[in-house]
Amino acid sequence: MAYPPDDHFLRALASEVRIDGDGTCTALLPMNPHLCTDQGGVRLGVIAALVDIAGATILAEHLYPDRMATVSLSLQSQRAARQGPLIARSKLLRKGSRQLIVSVEVRDGEGADDFAGGEAIAHALLGFSRLPRLPEQADLPAPATRPRVSSMAHPASRLKESLLERAGVRVVDAAAGIVEIDNHDWVRNSFGTLNGGVVALLVEFAGELAARARLGVGVVTADLDLYYVGQSGAGPIRSQVTPLRVEAEHAVFRVELRDGGADDKLLCVGNVHVGRLP
Repeated sequence: MAYPPDDHFLRALASEVRIDGDGTCTALLPMNPHLCTDQGGVRLGVIAALVDIAGATILAEHLYPDRMATVSLSLQSQRAARQGPLIARSKLLRKGSRQLIVSVEVRDGEGADDFAGGEAIAHALLGFSRLPRLPEQADLPAPATRPRVSSMAHPASRLKESLLERAGVRVVDAAAGIVEIDNHDWVRNSFGTLNGGVVALLVEFAGELAARARLGVGVVTADLDLYYVGQSGAGPIRSQVTPLRVEAEHAVFRVELRDGGADDKLLCVGNVHVGRLP
């Protein structure tokens, strides 16, 4: 079965990917109010999903016939993305025998798809692990045969509600930042576990809820540091939030995601910095 299927989280983002001739990859994300917070900017978890797409695409050019898995993602924002399209440009920084590091810069095109003319909004560093191709796995398309421009968009995944609602995220305890999700077809990756972008979205949302309960103001997630440590089963996958620093208008939380259907197995741990963005 082809991945992603027609109706899927990645399709709902409707991103376009361009493999550039200078060794970089550019991923574009059209503006959509269903991807935004109630403060008007694109959710940082959505931006994390975009940089993961950009990072994985550039690595596919270098790793064939092997696969890769995201093991860490560090994303710092400079301001909110409010106009779009978002333009993420990735570049391979280090190619080791087992570990790879990719840098991604994200800009707000402000009505155009020109990276050079866009306003810088975020920077990311991603760590990946090389997964050697197994004999039973089907061949991936060779880099030379892949289209240089491709789109994830599909009518079956067009959003009619917020991305969190469509993904099936449930708020268990807003004040404590406890949210949960089941591992279903719409949010799975090609390995059958929760998609890395969905993981980032869940961690971001959990930290945002906990911060708003403590600060009493409409803050949003400004920075994310994520470490992917385990693969999920059926779930439910639930967040646990611990405050690390809480001040007048910003806070830092540690967020863990655990699989309630697998003895609370740890899936992801991250630090979430929440505050006001210009």
